[in-house]
Amino acid sequence: MFELMRAFSAVNNGRPVDPAVKVWADLALPTLGWAVAPAPADVVETQDAILVRLDLPGHKNEEIHLKVENDVLSIEAQRKVDEKRGETYHRAERVFGKVSRSFTLPANVDSARTEARYVDGVLEISLPKREEAKPRTIEIKATR
Repeated sequence: MFELMRAFSAVNNGRPVDPAVKVWADLALPTLGWAVAPAPADVVETQDAILVRLDLPGHKNEEIHLKVENDVLSIEAQRKVDEKRGETYHRAERVFGKVSRSFTLPANVDSARTEARYVDGVLEISLPKREEAKPRTIEIKATR
């Protein structure tokens, strides 16, 4: 019994995962077409922009959808199974299905100028900062 519990109680960020949640994530979500894990992402700030990079290997451009609404960036992608006649799978480990991520944008982002590129399986979204949010140098005038 304890062996079974240990097998199902994976640790997520130092917290045990409920076995019922793990079964739901491992069995039910892929059946419904949803991927088990979200796409890994990096959010990086530069002087001029906020950059969001997501790993989405194997997707086509038309399978990826971006939307900015109410200061929330939403990314959805769906990778469909390539079923071919006459093939019998003996092992299927590649992930297919839907992936979805959302990020709340800071107030200093000009979402109207958002740009996105998808190269070598990495989606990079550039969210330029508003001009008034960029750092500027202030000259100090000498008084005599």
